[in-house]
This record gives sequence, C-alpha cells and structure tokens, in this order.
Amino acid sequence: MAANLGLDNFLANMQGGGLRPNLFKVILAFPAQVANQQAAFKLQFTAKATSIPASNLGVAIAPYMGREAKFAGDRTFDDWNITVLLDTDMVSRDAFTAWSDAMNGHVDNVALAGWGNPSSYMGSGEVHLLNREGETVKVYNIKGTFPTVVGEINLDWATNNAIAEFPVTMAVNWFEAVTGSNNA
Repeated sequence: MAANLGLDNFLANMQGGGLRPNLFKVILAFPAQVANQQAAFKLQFTAKATSIPASNLGVAIAPYMGREAKFAGDRTFDDWNITVLLDTDMVSRDAFTAWSDAMNGHVDNVALAGWGNPSSYMGSGEVHLLNREGETVKVYNIKGTFPTVVGEINLDWATNNAIAEFPVTMAVNWFEAVTGSNNA
C-alpha cells in the first residue's frame, strides 16, 4: 500500500503554516558594566539575522578486540552568530566593543579590574521564534555567552540604498529550549 502523500495531508500537518525564519527577536543581557539598557532594548529591533547554535554530542570510542564500541560522549555547543544593523548612534556596536575590550584590552592585553572572573563577563541571551501572529512559540535561552568577534563594518562609496551592519560571534557554554509564551 502506498503511503498517503497527498497535499491535503501535508497541509494538515504543517502547523501554523510552517515556522518562518524571518520571524524572531533577539534579547541579550549585556554585563551591566559595559552597556546601558538602550543597547539591550535596541538589539530587539536591530538584530537582523541570527542562528540557533548547533548542539553536538561527542562519541567516546573504546576499542574492543579489533572493534570500536561507541558511547555517548560530552556535549559541546557551536558559536552563536548575530548580524546587527547600525544606526548613527552606534550604541549596539559600542556595547559589544566595550564588552570585548573589558575582557581583554585593545591596548594593554589585560582585563579590566574585576573582569577576571567569568561571572563578571558572561552574559545570557534569548532567541524567540515567533508565529505569524507575532506570538512566541519557542525560546532558546543561551547561557554563559560573550563576544569573541565583533566583526567589521563594510564601507563602500558604491553602496547605495543600504544600512550598515556588522556581525558578532558569541561563545556559548550551553542553551536550553523552552516552549514559548503568548506574553513574550
């Protein structure tokens, strides 16, 4: 018997018309020492692109009589990438740059006083996936994060009708997914 591959079955099983990759918001908790609330608030609007980092489960291999026995290993998480649109106050760029500089200075290659402890420089973030009504359907809580790359801003006399942007790469210690809330 052939599987029921009809379009009606496909449509009936595509909840909410499918998740749209352009319906999301980013919330980031900058360390209090480097960013004001304006940078965190603006990022909800200026985070043009992001990703949900990959979660990787390693494999521990134990050789046994010429064979390999495989066991679940340790989990690692890929970096979190965010692309940020710039406006002329550059508050988001300044916040990421100050955060990076506080962990390791551009000039003196040392952390600011009090920044040697990871709890002082690690932040947390959220990626909210939204349905077509703008309601949060899933939240990824990204923990123990900090910027490792505050990327370049491309400038070009030939670029018209565009808004400047820059990428940020964030290290991630772990994340957890939780069901969304219509109140988010």
